[in-house]
Amino acid sequence: MIVKAILPFDDFLMNRSDNTKRVLKQPHWHPECVFTDSEHTSVISPQVVVPAPQGGYMLIYMASPDENIPMDDEHMAVLLAHSDDGFHFEPCHVNLPDMKRANMIGMATEDIGIHAMLDAQETNPDYRYKAPQARYGRIDSQEIIQEPAHLLGSPDLIHWKRISDAPVTPSYVDCYPSLLRNPRTGRFQVTTRRRWGERRICLTESADLQSWTFPRGIVHPLPNDEPTTHLYSMPEYYYEPGDMFIGLLWKQVMPFNRVMDGPVTSEYAYSYDGLMWNRTNAPLYTAHERGELGYGGAYCISMVDRGEDILFYMAAHRAEHGGFPKPKREGLPANVAVVPGTLKRNRFVCIDSGKGKAELITQWLRLNQPELRINANIPFGGLRAELRRGAPIEGYTMDDFIPLSGDLTDAPLRWKGGGLERFVRDGSWVQLYIAFEQAEIYGIMGDFAFNINTRAPAYENL
Repeated sequence: MIVKAILPFDDFLMNRSDNTKRVLKQPHWHPECVFTDSEHTSVISPQVVVPAPQGGYMLIYMASPDENIPMDDEHMAVLLAHSDDGFHFEPCHVNLPDMKRANMIGMATEDIGIHAMLDAQETNPDYRYKAPQARYGRIDSQEIIQEPAHLLGSPDLIHWKRISDAPVTPSYVDCYPSLLRNPRTGRFQVTTRRRWGERRICLTESADLQSWTFPRGIVHPLPNDEPTTHLYSMPEYYYEPGDMFIGLLWKQVMPFNRVMDGPVTSEYAYSYDGLMWNRTNAPLYTAHERGELGYGGAYCISMVDRGEDILFYMAAHRAEHGGFPKPKREGLPANVAVVPGTLKRNRFVCIDSGKGKAELITQWLRLNQPELRINANIPFGGLRAELRRGAPIEGYTMDDFIPLSGDLTDAPLRWKGGGLERFVRDGSWVQLYIAFEQAEIYGIMGDFAFNINTRAPAYENL
């Protein structure tokens, strides 16, 4: 069974009444589980969290390699921290030779995979992890290394080598380049900037990892953005349960004529094919007071789907973007920390009943399998559903609906008229109509084709 989920980021596959409102949900953040590097006096620069080869989760971050070296972009060590549960991280002591720290795997001037992804489809174990990485920083000769991004591979997140000498980007980029395998196109793709300083999101693709297309712009600042809004980076993920793509878009609002300064926030972006993206303006993290973690910068670095829920990770900064972080002082909290968060399955966005009673109806569905399920929060049981073909279908009306109640992430819809096999057999089109009150609908799941007009060709995905 191929399960699809209609997630209501937009109304393309459903109509709804005026009494409803769309609500994009922030993850539930866990400030009691923040990670900062207690072994060093400088703040850290968190980069990514991925499933670890030995189980659990690995955080890749950067910091100064030595307390005697000031932390700046030109002296960045790459370090590892591990967590069994995804919430509590500790330095991962790999103890490589010639490293100044036990959890250090190299410098940003080397071919080290800082922005890693786990490629579950890779058959070569040496390239199980992949990372597009631009070498940058100062080497012993005092020369500044500044290279285009190249694609690296690793079996274990510790030892890295180039997969190809072909540049992923045409020049150096100082952003978070995010790699994924796109199941829609069959190609690898990287969200990046086109060049250093060009703060908008571009996309480059490769069919063979030996050559990459010239980056093209896919997400731009909008006319209704605050003036001098820049788009800093966008980690991207294919979210299989919704058969769609989720972006964690970093938005920087630059003060007048000060390109290095300004607060950074993260918002959802989404796409149905990974190529054309939509913005939401919905923040993923809110810090309420100046000086709190995330008030000056909230960089959502990672999203990890665990099936029953989704883990998010925020690089939360007290200060705004600009200048180098100051060392920690005795008794003062860290300037930057990694904050983990959780979100229930398929619960990025909901249709809320708002005030009073609300109604929702899907576009036409043609069932491939005899089941429809719902993800909804119905604390008072205020939800009924029916199947329609213009008019309600006998046996599948509101009065025939078997009631549901509670906080349900994957509940079957059932009627007294029986199962849905008859609709699969005859290949007929139906609409699902829902009346609800004091409730939230997060998704409708099943294996179905859909259409707005039954006389038009059907389609299985967006």
